[in-house]
Amino acid sequence: MEVDHQIMARLGVGVMVVAGLLFGAEWVRSREWGGVRFQRLLQGQLQYGLAGAVAGYAAPQTWQLPLVDGVHAAVYFLVAWFGLVTGMGLDRRLLSGSQTALMVQDVIRAVVVALTVLLAAYAGWRVLAVHLLPVEAVFVLAGVCAALSPRLVHMRITRTRTPARSGWFSLATCTGALVYGVGAIPLRGGGFDIQLPLLPDHRLILIEATPSQMIGCLILGCLTGLIMDLLTRDAQRRMLVFLVGSSLAFGAGIAVALGLDPVWTGIVAGAWLINSTLRRLEIMQSLDRADRAARIGLYLGAGWLVGTGVAMQGISLFILAGVLFIVTVVRSLGLWGGTRSARWLLESGWIQVSGKREGDARLHVGILALALAVSLVELLHGDAGIAALAGVMASQWIVLFLAPVQNSDRYPERIRGRAG
Repeated sequence: MEVDHQIMARLGVGVMVVAGLLFGAEWVRSREWGGVRFQRLLQGQLQYGLAGAVAGYAAPQTWQLPLVDGVHAAVYFLVAWFGLVTGMGLDRRLLSGSQTALMVQDVIRAVVVALTVLLAAYAGWRVLAVHLLPVEAVFVLAGVCAALSPRLVHMRITRTRTPARSGWFSLATCTGALVYGVGAIPLRGGGFDIQLPLLPDHRLILIEATPSQMIGCLILGCLTGLIMDLLTRDAQRRMLVFLVGSSLAFGAGIAVALGLDPVWTGIVAGAWLINSTLRRLEIMQSLDRADRAARIGLYLGAGWLVGTGVAMQGISLFILAGVLFIVTVVRSLGLWGGTRSARWLLESGWIQVSGKREGDARLHVGILALALAVSLVELLHGDAGIAALAGVMASQWIVLFLAPVQNSDRYPERIRGRAG
């Protein structure tokens, strides 16, 4: 009975802390207290990550175990969802009408950030004999750093007889997802075989190596995007988000079952859908309305995984400190070097581009970085994955709080964009 009372007391305290945290954050945000930087944290829905961690840690163990599979399934879907949103930014019509200089600068910065993280991890291993994470996990962390808080390029197309089409996107997020896949796909270790019944010997094709698994993600993403396109052609507008979501759940489920990556599947599906459908505006508007709920769900799910992991397995403080250092300090050095490198290449004429730099806003696009980091819980067993995810979440708060204040922070109502 004493143990039961302790468990209920812990649960009660956790519920009060979560309720007070969410209510207090909403109350502070509605009154615009705490300055621009603190308000930016609340606008990014980061308080839900902390609430999820507290709820997961305070929940009784009899609740944690049955909910693990359900939370993992929901997180897989949300990870694929933000991959879909990122892929839908690769609209060829908008890409052709955007500022080429900004896109080139975005990619160079992301590549330099990823290389800086990889070089820092290699230097720590060779010089300091510090082996923080496996090599594949370092690639995942480099992809997370490349996708964390880039600058978004604003694109707009105006035609005479059609509505204006505009949006925000960043190639840095796609670059980060590419680097992430180099490490995540080998860590998953999945594999499957395809039987060819038309051949006399019933030959099998074994999908096991990393290149073949990448091709498998591309094929599955294209099929998922094709299904979305076919289902949404004649559907009612209010049904678009449900049809896209159900198709994505189908594709992400197959990807997880086959050992493929749901993020890559979602990105390819989004790129296929946005470039093939005739209902771009309606689909984008439907996804925009669901963006806040999906963002809150991902933060809650990631926080729950951290909280339950700490309660059941503990946390590696060494890995937590290392991830914090890499995402905050090493990433900042890479971002500075990438910005200087891109500026030098553009001004020296090594890269010929057209277009001029226009006003852009750095919106809170770290959500894709969090979606990439969630996979570390699965890829790194034990307290290492929990520490890596917790380090990325804490680093995201630090980076967002210390980022320079821009007009999009002081006047968020003037800038409406989607985070990818």
